[in-house]
Amino acid sequence: MNTAWNYATLAFQPYPDVGEFVNVGVLALAVPARVLAYRLLPAQATARIHGFFPELDIAIYKEGRRRIEAELQRLEATINSTQGEGIRHPRAAAEQPPLPGTEVQADTLFKALTAPRDGLFRFHTKGTRLAADPAALLDALFDRYITRNTAESDDPEEIRLVRQVGDWLEQWKLRRFYHKDVRVGPDEYPIRFPFGFQPDPKAAPQRVIKPLNLDQAKPLQIYDHGDQWVNRIVRLQDLSALPARVLLPLKMPLATRGAGRAAIQAAEEIFAKLAKTRVTLAQADDTKALREFAEIAQETTLTLTA
Repeated sequence: MNTAWNYATLAFQPYPDVGEFVNVGVLALAVPARVLAYRLLPAQATARIHGFFPELDIAIYKEGRRRIEAELQRLEATINSTQGEGIRHPRAAAEQPPLPGTEVQADTLFKALTAPRDGLFRFHTKGTRLAADPAALLDALFDRYITRNTAESDDPEEIRLVRQVGDWLEQWKLRRFYHKDVRVGPDEYPIRFPFGFQPDPKAAPQRVIKPLNLDQAKPLQIYDHGDQWVNRIVRLQDLSALPARVLLPLKMPLATRGAGRAAIQAAEEIFAKLAKTRVTLAQADDTKALREFAEIAQETTLTLTA
């Protein structure tokens, strides 16, 4: 059963006056169960830090990370071992208020944990998500905010395409067969797809769908976005991790919509590269192709949910 979790990203911000930061972890608190979970970027993974702050002595980050991890470990042990007993311990950190007892709501505790603080590490983006377990939640949050490996797109048109596919699957009574935001590939190369048919949760998805918007204003945007997915598909093939059936509904730039020749040529080049891989390509509005690909044998018995 899904549980509601309040979450916040933890950012490394060595120069508060400048405002630049890099996300290095996530913290989540179950509501109303008051279960704390967190995950940090591995200690040895410092490439992101060096990339954002090349002039910084990396030892400063490592020592700060060691301290924040010790603090989070203490909070996790304190909160998760005293459920139902009331939490009346000393301050969690010098700059934070005492932990509220169980007589208050979990959101009050969350606000206390993520209150503004001084130092190298600060909490930034906050929100609420439903998740079946903390591991799945942390996976999703880490993919979204830390590694930025997610099926979600920042492109409004691609977001619309994904929603349109979901609406069509619902209309054809196929939505129940498809999980959202499924992971494909090994732990060292996990790639997210918006929709996946995965009858066995412990096995890899059998088929996946990823709408791709190549109708961009500038050829550079088309090359960057298209090459990213060409490289991902090829890498998954090389790792023998690409599902047997992959559908990429593509929105192509058209002269009738005012697209320039350079943009059309860029999209055609990406199309040609994808056509050399083991994926099925279709126009984004080709509902016949999508339905034929997504159709699941009626005798299949599944209890999948989004």
